[in-house]
Amino acid sequence: MKLLMRLLPKKYRHSLFRKSIKLDFQASQSMQFKIAESKEELEAAFRLIYQIYLKKNLIVSSTSEMKLNKIYALPTTKILIAKKDKKVIGVLCLSLENEIQTTCEEQFDLSSLKENGKSFVEISSFVWDLANKYLCRFFAFFFLLYFL
Repeated sequence: MKLLMRLLPKKYRHSLFRKSIKLDFQASQSMQFKIAESKEELEAAFRLIYQIYLKKNLIVSSTSEMKLNKIYALPTTKILIAKKDKKVIGVLCLSLENEIQTTCEEQFDLSSLKENGKSFVEISSFVWDLANKYLCRFFAFFFLLYFL
């Protein structure tokens, strides 16, 4: 399969790879993967990010008990969530290129990408409820295949 992928023109590789993967979406009726839409889903996502970041000592305690970032408010950012039994157990944030500098742009010079007409997506805040950590790989894999 690797050899075949290399021989194909680049414009067909991604499509072929995506079509060759079969996932059993009926594995768990209690699982749901989606873009956070409601205020409650967004708050639950930001609380989960806060809880995990706090446990890992990446942030200090705050009264809001939510991890908020200016990038999250942009229309070019999608907050992807995994829900199990209606509880948010995973979060993955995708930020498309926009007017505000992303964290990636603060660290790296991406001007050559922009000059060549390329765009990028920054993946951030990939967290999951530690009680459900076995789902994290499936969660990331599913979203990256489905939404990109």
